[in-house]
Amino acid sequence: MSKYVLTVTLNPAIDKVFTIKNFRAGKEFRCFAPHSRAGGKGVNVARTLKVLGVPAIAAGLAGGAAGGYLVRALVAEGIRNDFSGISGETRTNLTIIDSDRHQSTRVIERGPMVSSREVNKFGKKFLRLLEKSWCVIFSGSACPGVKDSQYADFMTMAKQRGVVSVLDSRGSFLTQALKSRPFLVKPNIEEAEEFIGRKVDSSAALKAALRDLNRHGAENVIISLGARGAAGYDGANFFRVSVPQFRGADTVGCGDAMIAGFVFALSRGKSFKGCLSWAAAAGTAKVSVPARGFPGKSAITKILPRLKFFDL
Repeated sequence: MSKYVLTVTLNPAIDKVFTIKNFRAGKEFRCFAPHSRAGGKGVNVARTLKVLGVPAIAAGLAGGAAGGYLVRALVAEGIRNDFSGISGETRTNLTIIDSDRHQSTRVIERGPMVSSREVNKFGKKFLRLLEKSWCVIFSGSACPGVKDSQYADFMTMAKQRGVVSVLDSRGSFLTQALKSRPFLVKPNIEEAEEFIGRKVDSSAALKAALRDLNRHGAENVIISLGARGAAGYDGANFFRVSVPQFRGADTVGCGDAMIAGFVFALSRGKSFKGCLSWAAAAGTAKVSVPARGFPGKSAITKILPRLKFFDL
């Protein structure tokens, strides 16, 4: 059996999505086309990798009725998973899509408190899963009770075993993880500003932010810029890419699709620029597909020729 990509989600969720016309706070509405899906950034990465044909397994912490639903939903989708049980209830997040304004509003739960025993239990599972992995992706926040250095500790374990580490997180988890020199970090613009402690409001500032993240430990850096595309740095070359515009309200999972696109291209031996192209195209394609869907190769390859690279 070939090795797979391991995604780690230490605070997964059930994502409930309500679509409402002309949504406004303080009013009563009837929603249409409501749906729920297994969520969490790493789960979304694994979902997109499956669509792209990359063997992947989603792992992390899950508990309670919501945790049971999450695992069953992934099995129903054909997504391999191996979550470690916890006593607390997996969180539920709510996305309200305004179909008239093409805007989305998110309400995000903090997540259940976990014990050190529960984290250590998952740590043992993580080591077993690493044995058959070539890449591990750490995505999103972690449940309360998980120490800030946990991603860093897991990355060190991965590096000792020759497994590539990718991080999409923020705050203290990002700061600590950089000490373990991940292969790639992918903050969005707000997360990058939070890390460097200043606004990124010009090309020069964007270039400096990329360089700062690299100097603090990331081998490669991508900063996602939403509808404005992305910027990247591989330690030697800076890149800026713009993307075509699509009208869509459900942007949940766009950053996760970017990670999946990058890792797909990496598995095919693409250069950093090639991987950045696939990341930008995949993130854009996520907006262009129906709300419940995640982009496949055909949706992404249609966007690749429409990307524009220019000097940063």
